[in-house]
Amino acid sequence: MKEKLGPHGFAAFEKELHERVMEVERDLIAAEMKRFDVDADAVVIQGKVHRRVLRQSQTYTTAAGEVVVERTLYKDRKDDQSRCVSPMELTIGVVGDFWTPRAAQQALWVVTQMTPKKAEELFGRVGNMDPSKSSLDRLPKLVADIWEGSEQLRGRPPWGARHPRGHDLDRHLLDGVLAPMDGTEVTRRRARTPRRRSAPPRGRWATGRSGAARSRSATKRARCSARSVSAVRRRRRRRR
Repeated sequence: MKEKLGPHGFAAFEKELHERVMEVERDLIAAEMKRFDVDADAVVIQGKVHRRVLRQSQTYTTAAGEVVVERTLYKDRKDDQSRCVSPMELTIGVVGDFWTPRAAQQALWVVTQMTPKKAEELFGRVGNMDPSKSSLDRLPKLVADIWEGSEQLRGRPPWGARHPRGHDLDRHLLDGVLAPMDGTEVTRRRARTPRRRSAPPRGRWATGRSGAARSRSATKRARCSARSVSAVRRRRRRRR
């Protein structure tokens, strides 16, 4: 009992509690995903008949971590180029056969704030989901391809998320140019670029001169004023 007392012991307690709660959350998410699976001989998807191919387990990354769910795959037998699809994934909105919508949103936001390597470390410290660096690196381009290739998603974000200022959130998340990440080539190139210094102002607009320079200028003006006064007095005396 004494070993568990103190800051380190309480930190270990918090970590263990969080892991157990996440385990319960993953079980609930997996059960809910299974509920959307369709197990039939054939289904109609976008007006085309898809025949059952097989049932297979797949690992998905959720906001609570990875879960393994068994789902049924279907294929359009009339189209040799078509790929197998899962009604469960289409209903839920799974991204890239791997990410749930909530997990994809969180990962996209993080990779716009930092590099994928730092994002991987951040998720590992937080203790919810634990995506790899390569998965985080592929996600923005994957979502961009889905967005551009879909007529339904064209012109709006995939999940309808909006920035607090009113801008489309995912539009910024998909474009590294609009949201340069720390440590990338964009920020490094900006750091190497020397900044141009503007020329100092001159004349009466000049500021920031040294104290000695200001004193000399003030003395010079005072002498000019004194000479002007003396010249005026001499002219008045001559007139008299």
